[in-house]
Amino acid sequence: MSDVFISYSRKDSQFARQLHDALADSGRDIWIDWEDIPLSADWWAEIRTGIEGSDIFIFIISPDSVISEVCYKEISCAVDLNKRLIPVLHREVDAKTVPQEVASLNWIFFRDADHFDGALITLIDTMDTDLEWVKAHTRLTERAVEWDRKERNDSFLLRGDDLAEAEQRLIQTGKKPPLTDLQGHYILSSRQFAVKRQRLMIGAIAFGLVVAVILGIVAFMNFLRADREYQRANLAQKTAVAGAATAWEAVGIAETERENARLAQQTAQAGEQLAWHAVGTADANSIRAATAEAEAYILRDIATSRQLATDAINNIRIDPELSILLALQGLALAHTEQAEAALRQALEASQVSNASTLSTLEIEELRSLAESYVTRSLTIAECEKYLHMPDCS
Repeated sequence: MSDVFISYSRKDSQFARQLHDALADSGRDIWIDWEDIPLSADWWAEIRTGIEGSDIFIFIISPDSVISEVCYKEISCAVDLNKRLIPVLHREVDAKTVPQEVASLNWIFFRDADHFDGALITLIDTMDTDLEWVKAHTRLTERAVEWDRKERNDSFLLRGDDLAEAEQRLIQTGKKPPLTDLQGHYILSSRQFAVKRQRLMIGAIAFGLVVAVILGIVAFMNFLRADREYQRANLAQKTAVAGAATAWEAVGIAETERENARLAQQTAQAGEQLAWHAVGTADANSIRAATAEAEAYILRDIATSRQLATDAINNIRIDPELSILLALQGLALAHTEQAEAALRQALEASQVSNASTLSTLEIEELRSLAESYVTRSLTIAECEKYLHMPDCS
């Protein structure tokens, strides 16, 4: 795993090497391809592995890199993996030729006329922002991709503390870069497998409890039988006049049986304690399973909120008011970054009177403005279509 992946055009090799050396001097581990070889499956697999294992993706902008097929493919891979993408402008370009994934971000200027050391400080500060989250994102990306490439084999799923930590990151909103759909599926599949294992364990404990109860019953029956033998031996002792030696031998046998019965009773008590311990363990596992189910509902609401945000954006030009309603519904389910962004775009498309202040409004002010602007509610058909509810009446 490396700190930085650098994407560049071969015509910018001199600057790429200068930037590489400066970052290396600051203690960064850099992945960069210095080879000028034709595009092949093996070569691209190596490039993709480098992007997957890097925390930061730096793209050097120049007239040559923005039209490079290889550079665009590397950018697309980084975007698909939700990598932190930092554009670095080395040579002036026509902004219209810059890929949209890069054009919408803040650029750091490393032109010949700019101060290199000052720009480098800005770049490093940007790279170090929320670095713990970025590194955790990279680790989760590598494990999710490996799981997916191994045909989603259960042996590659998260367990224990790794799963708990990943679930905590899944419910965090507003973090950049956000988790990918593959990472979300990977975490959810890991939890489902953990719940399945817990249920199997509960079944095994329940079986052990039944066995322990049966052993306790058998031991108690042995105790009763031994007690009866003791009573018979005692009666024989009282009634035997002749054959005293035989009577005393019978008493000895009875005492032995009684001791065996006592040991059997102790075994039964130990089995009962084991059974109650198993019940407590089963209760604890049931609580964990319930917690997992509650977390699954939270994940479902987050996923639904993001889908409603997508539907809102898709309807902006067709029906801006519907877009506002869908975005509001998404925020009601879960406050996701996508739902908030969709609401701002829908209000801007609706040309509200104070559209110029939308970007500075807090979320509650934004909601109030949206609710005051709409003149209708979702129809039954819209409710069924976007909220997937069979009875919206």
